[in-house]
Amino acid sequence: MRLKQRLSDLWWWFRHRLDPRHRYHVTHTSLKPEYYDPCERIRAVIFEENFRFIRELRNRGSIFNDELDREIEDRIGCEHLIIIRAEKDLRDINNKVMHMLSDAADWWERRRGDAHAFYDEEGSTAEHLSNILENLDFLGY
Repeated sequence: MRLKQRLSDLWWWFRHRLDPRHRYHVTHTSLKPEYYDPCERIRAVIFEENFRFIRELRNRGSIFNDELDREIEDRIGCEHLIIIRAEKDLRDINNKVMHMLSDAADWWERRRGDAHAFYDEEGSTAEHLSNILENLDFLGY
């Protein structure tokens, strides 16, 4: 068992360094090659990671739980109503957060690669950035 674990660790050590699909420590931005202040690079990384996360969820077809809510309500009787309500409240919160993160991802997708993406008069950069940062704990598979 110990040898098997060591071989697995070695395998993943190489994959995390060589396989682009598993280089989780490297973050690419869509910024064009030129100078950017650190604040612009940090914003770009945050928006890009949120965009990739939402795109992956959309590809999986698992971003919102609306259909699951209806299915649970149809199948379970009144004796489980309290549990259903608690689970539904959690799903409602999740759906609200996913809508905010999706809006931020869509906003970023329209601006990717734009050197002036963060300078907008309507303040949407700050709003979307705030929504992402307030909900970081939801960014997991």
